[in-house]
Amino acid sequence: MCIRDRYKRMEVDPEQGLTGQIAAARLKEYGENVLSEKKSTPWYVQLIHELTGFFSILLWAGSALCFIAYGLDESDPSNFYLGIVLAVVVSLTGTVTFFQNRKSCLLYTSP
Repeated sequence: MCIRDRYKRMEVDPEQGLTGQIAAARLKEYGENVLSEKKSTPWYVQLIHELTGFFSILLWAGSALCFIAYGLDESDPSNFYLGIVLAVVVSLTGTVTFFQNRKSCLLYTSP
């Protein structure tokens, strides 16, 4: 398609641009030429996303298995302690990552 066909198809004069009538009609039909604001994800969804990543789920499963192993044999508390440590590590890592991402998103969206 050559450039003249494009001008004709878009109803534009290459020398003068759009006429006032065509510009008003297009404004009415398409609206103003502005970017729409992207909906932000709620903070609690972002936090859940950070706490349920692939590696985090593996660590949560390991923590659960440690608690199950402690429930089966309560004579050795090391499984209980390991389960607590794994849960705390996943929680802290997810929370810190959430706050870092939240801070960078707020900086990006601020005027």
